[in-house]
Amino acid sequence: MKTLRAIVIDTNSSSRERLCKLIGSFELDVEVVACFADAKKALKELDELNPELLFIDFECCTKPFLEQMVMRDLLRMEVIILLELEQKSVLKTSNIKALMVLKPYSDQQVHKVIRVAMQSFVRHGAAQKPEADLNKLTKEPTLIIEEGRKKRVIKVKDVIYCKSCNNSLTFYFEHQVQWSLKVEEGTGFSIVSSRSFAEWEEELERKGIIRCHRSYGINKEYINGLEGGAEPLVNLGCKTTVPVSKSYLAIIERLLREE
Repeated sequence: MKTLRAIVIDTNSSSRERLCKLIGSFELDVEVVACFADAKKALKELDELNPELLFIDFECCTKPFLEQMVMRDLLRMEVIILLELEQKSVLKTSNIKALMVLKPYSDQQVHKVIRVAMQSFVRHGAAQKPEADLNKLTKEPTLIIEEGRKKRVIKVKDVIYCKSCNNSLTFYFEHQVQWSLKVEEGTGFSIVSSRSFAEWEEELERKGIIRCHRSYGINKEYINGLEGGAEPLVNLGCKTTVPVSKSYLAIIERLLREE
């Protein structure tokens, strides 16, 4: 079995240093490749470091970090969270699959949890997964879509447009992607998110899917032209058009000029 890479995230410098030294003292195939005091900084370097083990203090588990952990099956990474007993129930409600070590922890507890994580890699064959494939997966912008109690990870480049209906948002694709369903009327496939457009809007805009109408958002990469009429339509190619409100028309025209 190859040596597994581990990173440690803990705002407390003394506990962080202790854990790093502890992991290195065991005669196991584990190497600490980086230590961080800030989870946000660690996330930025996650793809490059490509760790198999991630030790993190509960206090560092911010919302962006937890969203990234939902993708742990794609990253093939075992997450080990260090926490107090009263924090255990909070972690269970987050739907994050992680190993836990209760503080104050002993050397034996850390040794045991590493052995459990290593056995998981052996069972699933994750340690033999080519690194190039992992990097290719994680470097593409993605969206985590909550579909009821399930969380789906999709690539932004696959989304053509989205449409709001009541308190949900439906994402549409030209071709079938994992977990998508055939649209009953017309062509294409879709996934329904249980979050509203308002909840999604900031993240979508940051990733290139912009609002063009009260009920519609479009992927900038698919904008192919404008069609006139009583209500303007933006042509997204693949025989797809969606309405554009007058208040968003100038934005679409500017994007077309910039092409």
